[in-house]
Amino acid sequence: MKNGTPVPNAEIRFKPKSVKARMSQAITDENGVFELQYSQTDKGAVVGEHDVMVTIYGKRGPSEIEGQPGPPLQPPKEYVLGIKTIPEEGAENLTLEVPSRS
Repeated sequence: MKNGTPVPNAEIRFKPKSVKARMSQAITDENGVFELQYSQTDKGAVVGEHDVMVTIYGKRGPSEIEGQPGPPLQPPKEYVLGIKTIPEEGAENLTLEVPSRS
C-alpha cells in the first residue's frame, strides 16, 4: 500500500536477518496482493526477522514469458521497509505500507 492505495507490479523481497536461508520474493497483482515464494516449489518465508525491500516498477511493457511481468517502462523506485518478523504460525494477510516520497 502507498498512501492507502494498493500498489500493482511491485517486487517484494524478504531477506532473512539471522538465518542462512534464501530470500523470499513476490510480485504484487493488480490489487496489490502478493504471495511470497521461497523456491520454485515452496511458498512463504522462513520464520524470524527479515529485511523487507520493495521495488515499484510502475507501468510495464508486454512480457515475452506468459505469467511473468514485462520490462519496466519507467525507472523503478526502491524502498527499504526495515525489519518485519514472520511468526511460527505464518503471516497471512500481511500489509506493507510504502512511505510517500515528495
